[in-house]
Amino acid sequence: MQMFDSITNDKIRMLILNTKESLILAAPGLRQNVADAIVAKSRESNEINIKIILATSEEVCRLGDGDLECVNA
Repeated sequence: MQMFDSITNDKIRMLILNTKESLILAAPGLRQNVADAIVAKSRESNEINIKIILATSEEVCRLGDGDLECVNA
C-alpha cells in the first residue's frame, strides 16, 4: 500500500466526473479543466450535493495554484 500519492488536476477532474452523490472540494484554487468538470457535473444532475471551498487570494494565483478566471465565472 502506498502511503503518499500525488493528485493532479486530471485526477481531480476524473473524480468529479465519476461522483454519484456528493462532491466536496477544498483547494487553494481551480484550474480550468477542474472548473469545467464541476460545471458539467452540476448540470448533469440536481441531486448531487456540491460544495466548493477555495482560497481565492491573488497569492494563490501567483504561486500557480489556480486560474482566477475559474473563480470569477
